[in-house]
Amino acid sequence: MRSLTPATSASASASEICSGNNVTLSLTGGSLGTSASWNWYEGGCGAGSVIGTGSTITSGAITGAGVRTFYARAEGLCGTTSCVSVSVTVTVGPPAGSIAVISFPASGCVGGTATMTCTTVPNATGYSWSGPAGILFDGNPSPYVSTSTTVTLTYAALPPAGISGWNVCVFAKNACGNSLNTKCSWIRATVSTPNYTAAPVIGCPSTTGIYTVATVDGATSYNWSITGGNASINGAGASTSTGVPTVNVAFGAGFTGGTLCVSATTACGYTGGSRCVNIGIAPLLPGVISGLTQSAQEVLLLIPSLRLLMQLHTSGLQQEPVFLWLDQEHLQLFLQQEHLFQEVFVLVL
Repeated sequence: MRSLTPATSASASASEICSGNNVTLSLTGGSLGTSASWNWYEGGCGAGSVIGTGSTITSGAITGAGVRTFYARAEGLCGTTSCVSVSVTVTVGPPAGSIAVISFPASGCVGGTATMTCTTVPNATGYSWSGPAGILFDGNPSPYVSTSTTVTLTYAALPPAGISGWNVCVFAKNACGNSLNTKCSWIRATVSTPNYTAAPVIGCPSTTGIYTVATVDGATSYNWSITGGNASINGAGASTSTGVPTVNVAFGAGFTGGTLCVSATTACGYTGGSRCVNIGIAPLLPGVISGLTQSAQEVLLLIPSLRLLMQLHTSGLQQEPVFLWLDQEHLQLFLQQEHLFQEVFVLVL
């Protein structure tokens, strides 16, 4: 005759269910003696009536909020064993209200860690965190569900090319549904390429020019360099780093031209792309313009009227000089027609 041995453990198909649903309960290990069976109870070992028989059973609909505990043991002619148990959380309705992020890091460095915290949402049993592949939550990949409103972020890798940070999101959940909203926060990893807001393209010898870029989010320093020789940035030579996005460039007596470049660097030491400006000592001359576009043809339509104005001016009937503002393309055409006028002055700006 075989003896009874208790099961080693009990498990449930879900640790949490929504009120009105059922759950599957299972046993692992143990043995039944002659004419014995596995009997399940709720509320205590052997308490009340048997709710099911067998190594696996499906409960009836479970209602009401709270934690329900189920017990199982072997019972037969030769006696009974001790019980094993498993608990299931029952919720009623989804989380009530919205979620918000209380704190999160503004930036992160690969290999570093930080914490992120959200608000507690009533009736929530967990908080689901998600982000790109380069970030971990309590050491786990996305998505990750925690029972706590705070997780530890680990920056495992930089975001993909073209993306400057990690977008981390969280929502509250339970077996009946999710919170009304999902809240996301942006954590900067890299910096963008600076954009000039003041960048004179003429650098006269023995003068100083001021060069400025717009503030770059996440930057702690700006790296400047100039080529061509005979120029110094903030008195430090051809290259320097600054904590502000502006520099003074002194052009020496022998300066003939060069290129000024700037990039931004984060507190982690990551440096973004460079933005450059070419600096000369004289304006660039217009290049040769070939062909005649539709807009350039419009200059021809102005010539008869302009000729009349010029005639009035030279005859004394038109006292004020005549000005015509033209771009390079129109200027080229205008100069080709200058034989039509008695007095033509051309000023290149």
